[in-house]
Amino acid sequence: MSQYNSLRWQDSAAARATKAPVLNIHTQQPRVLWSDNAAEVASSLLVNAPVHVHTSTQLSQADAVLDGVNQRFALVLDAQDQLVGVLASRDLHGRKAVKKATELGVAHDELSVDYLMQPINRLPVITQAQLNRARVGDVVATLQKSGQDFLLVQHQGEMVAIVAALTIVERTGESVQIRHHTESFADIIYAIRHGEEIE
Repeated sequence: MSQYNSLRWQDSAAARATKAPVLNIHTQQPRVLWSDNAAEVASSLLVNAPVHVHTSTQLSQADAVLDGVNQRFALVLDAQDQLVGVLASRDLHGRKAVKKATELGVAHDELSVDYLMQPINRLPVITQAQLNRARVGDVVATLQKSGQDFLLVQHQGEMVAIVAALTIVERTGESVQIRHHTESFADIIYAIRHGEEIE
């Protein structure tokens, strides 16, 4: 991994949101190598965008949508169809979902995705030019350094693509290990109690 470099990124809070993208039905694509161009693992938000759900969508509905199109993540839109987050399919049935449903006193399937999504204002952002010059391994190094599962790509201030660790795993067949950063003292205590790695 030392042969790849983390890209310089900025916080996504400064980038403009994108209107609702078009649904894309996932198709099998050829394998890529870590030394291939990083654009090979990016999903366009403008053409054939990943599937999307709204913040109020219940987990059972989001799960059905993702299963129906064989996607591993969905973009999350607010009531004005602005991109506000990303939801990984693995998070739908993870500890965080169970914990949040218990805290709120609702059934797991009734929990809305806004509790589990990764807000875009916490995700790293790179430019389209950086993506076009980078290798897949460089994007992986960036995800690892940022502690995030997703990397946003912008062009002239507009979000144009997203790179997901899950897509890299799927396209390369290689594992992508990301140490997620904690957000609060409560997260640290929870991680210690449940044996999760924290950074």
